[in-house]
Formats: sequence, C-alpha cells, structure tokens
Amino acid sequence: MAIGIGLALHASEGVANTVERASRRLLHAFNLPAGSDINRVLTQIASLERSVRKLNNALDDTLDLYRTATLEPVTRTETRDSDEPAVAIEQRNPAALR
Repeated sequence: MAIGIGLALHASEGVANTVERASRRLLHAFNLPAGSDINRVLTQIASLERSVRKLNNALDDTLDLYRTATLEPVTRTETRDSDEPAVAIEQRNPAALR
C-alpha cells in the first residue's frame, strides 16, 4: 500500500509540474507575470526593506553620535511627497546655528 501511495504522490507531482510549466509559458506568451515572477519580485522587495531598515538604524546611530558630540539639536522627521515614498531627512534647529 505504501508503494501505491508513493507512486500516486510522484505522479501528482509530475502532473503539477507539467501544469505549472504550461501555465507559465501561456502567461509569458501574453506578457503576463507568472507565479515564479511574482515570488522573485516579492523576494527583492523584502531584501530592499531589510536594506532600508539597516540604513535607518545606521542613520539613527549617526544622528545620536552627532547629537552627543556637538550638543546641537537635530531632529529626524518623515516627509512624503505625492509621488515619492516617505524618506528620512535631518533638520537642524535654525536657532542653534546662530
């Protein structure tokens, strides 16, 4: 019985792979993304998010060092333009520069 179940599972995997290849070719023929394309893009987005998180942490650490070294007030704010994602910038207190 175990041999029969193993053969059935192997056959169903083969059918699934054949269907996936055929659907991928069909979608690409119409210039549409397949599931593997979507997974690749999602992986790249996750990698970019990790990189941005690391950069934000490095910026926070740098601003903390700058604040303690100069005793000049520096604030970090989030801005959002209509077409651009939120980006972190540093603003200096104009009164502290005089």
